[in-house]
Amino acid sequence: MTEPQSVAPEMLAMTEDGDNAETTSAPRQTAPPPVAAPPVPYFGQTSLEERIASHQIVVKGTLDNTTSEVVAASGKYAIAIKFHLSVSEYLKGSGADNVVAVWGSSIRYPTEQEAEAARPGIVSGRPTTWDDQEAVFFLHDETFVLFRALEAPDVFFIGYGRDFDHDDGFSLNSDRNRTWLPAVPDGGASRASGGDQEFMLGTPIPPPEGADGATEVVGPTVTLQRIKDLVSIINAEVAAGDGSDEYELCVNFKYRIIREDAYLQLATGVGPLYAPNPLEARSGRAAGTPIFSAVGSFNPPSRKTKFTIDGDDANMFTITEAAPRKVIDGLSVFDFEIRANRPIPKGTYNFHAHYTHYSALPCAEHPQLSYEVEYTAENNNAIHEAFFDPVPDGSAVAADSSNGVLKPASFTDANGASATLQRIEWASGTVKMKVSPHTALAGQILEIIELDGSVSLSLKVSDATVDAANNTLTWPVSDQPWHPGDKLMVRIRKAVPASEGVSVSLSEGTYTISWSVIAGAAEYRAQYRTGSSEAEWTNLDAATGTSQTFSPEDGVACGTTYEFRVQARGDGTTHSAAWGTLSESMSHTNRVGKCNRPPVFGSATYAFTVAEDAPVWPAVHIVGTVAATDPDVGDSLLYYITAGNGGGAFNINSSHDGGQIHVWGALDYETSSSYTLTVEARDGKTGGTSPATVEISVTENDRKHLRALYYDHSRHV
Repeated sequence: MTEPQSVAPEMLAMTEDGDNAETTSAPRQTAPPPVAAPPVPYFGQTSLEERIASHQIVVKGTLDNTTSEVVAASGKYAIAIKFHLSVSEYLKGSGADNVVAVWGSSIRYPTEQEAEAARPGIVSGRPTTWDDQEAVFFLHDETFVLFRALEAPDVFFIGYGRDFDHDDGFSLNSDRNRTWLPAVPDGGASRASGGDQEFMLGTPIPPPEGADGATEVVGPTVTLQRIKDLVSIINAEVAAGDGSDEYELCVNFKYRIIREDAYLQLATGVGPLYAPNPLEARSGRAAGTPIFSAVGSFNPPSRKTKFTIDGDDANMFTITEAAPRKVIDGLSVFDFEIRANRPIPKGTYNFHAHYTHYSALPCAEHPQLSYEVEYTAENNNAIHEAFFDPVPDGSAVAADSSNGVLKPASFTDANGASATLQRIEWASGTVKMKVSPHTALAGQILEIIELDGSVSLSLKVSDATVDAANNTLTWPVSDQPWHPGDKLMVRIRKAVPASEGVSVSLSEGTYTISWSVIAGAAEYRAQYRTGSSEAEWTNLDAATGTSQTFSPEDGVACGTTYEFRVQARGDGTTHSAAWGTLSESMSHTNRVGKCNRPPVFGSATYAFTVAEDAPVWPAVHIVGTVAATDPDVGDSLLYYITAGNGGGAFNINSSHDGGQIHVWGALDYETSSSYTLTVEARDGKTGGTSPATVEISVTENDRKHLRALYYDHSRHV
């Protein structure tokens, strides 16, 4: 046997024979097994508004009887069931008192015999619970292509599907599109008391098991008057258009979009454009930072969308499609984002967003959606944040209440007092800020934040030159920090104070640096250096306590001065998360343990004169005295000649006055007229030696000089 074929309803509406849309499917043998819970609705349950807009005929009536037949189309066969209705009232459209509503099977059978064989099974599968109850019926004024042979006056179309398990539109069990709404049994409580007639929107809930005498509970209902009111609203929407079929279809499509959007919110957890109010964001973030992401849908995917945004603060935000489209349950879905156009100060901002499907443009946009964005400071230590858009102002690039943008200007300082930011400028290598009173910023930090969210300039108020009379603070800044047209943000934040009570101690080769705790500090770091003031500081490991130990790799050098200072970083709540002000430095020079410092001569070079006939040892003739002092209390010194003493001409004798140099051997001017001695002072300990240079000039004996002259003269007489 050739298998029957199933055709998608939307494709049947597009082509005469539907061959291009065919997919094969085996005939149903048994009903599908029951499930524990109903599946997620396909695109969601249609609203009454959409059902009214998408159906040309809405009637209140009763079912008289049903008939069925096999319908031939393009060489294949399908099954139709006809519902013969008695109409008591037309709620939308018009027609006869008695009409036929056609339901068609989408399965197409190759032969008439196969269709006839399947017809009893499909007919018997129809739910009949509400056949005898008055109901509201939603009808199309024309049949689909496959059932054109049934077209006749007062013949309408009510549903389409493989069978009644796949199209339960006229059953209260429908998860998608209930087109048959039975009246509440016995008229319902409201009607019994003279109220409006009610119709069921959901399946009645059965009583609990074992509850004797209990009756089922009617689920959600709608009154007849409510249906009529919705018909009037939608008719007015259509009448407001251009009278074209396209405009009427557009109104229908608008309600379909709303349903699809609601379904996306159910399926993805994110609603299209709908967001919690207020939205929350952090101040000072880079331009382009998303503040809200959501989804929208297109069905079919060829549809396009127009985004618009307006309102008081719309210039600060952008709404845009943000990612490639994807498919969720047959819907073509796109992600979109609302993004900030610039770093935004803390505060509350308002704007409206819209998005409109291209095919819905003739009739309506989505409702205007109002947004409120609450920007909180990136750190709670921000005292004030403001927009800062500088412009040329004379020789300066500045912003104040008259030029550029500097707002909001008023704020409350760290002490709870009112203050006003009046002007910020850069000119001639100087940044100047005017704030009233200037004391409002005592001990704080001024930051300029760029479009990318980075801090391009950070100025400590404690480093500023203050003109108290004019409430101005100035800093030398040689490179121009901003330019006309920049979109910046200025932040004044609490600076982390310097640590106090810094002290240093040394024990067994390990330094301990201590300081007082700073409220609101998350961590500390200590720095040290040795040598001159130009030496670079080295960071020690960070510590969260109030002390830090430090052991130099080569040990604590004797006599070396170590200089320490401490810095705290804020916790991001009480103070900025950045490193704060450095403490005053504390120095310590090693004076303990086995540390020995060398003697220090009073002069690096000494000069003495001695006659060549000066008496030698054991007669005492002191040529001169050199003297050194030892910085270590209690050390005694001895002096030595270590170089330059040719022929052993001199000796040095140590005394409490220093080293006394005397003649040790005969001197001869003609042999050596000068000596350069190296003399050392020693304290007898490692590293306890220091040198000095002694220059000794030898003078010639006068009588010896005269005898030489006489001898030389007598030789020539």
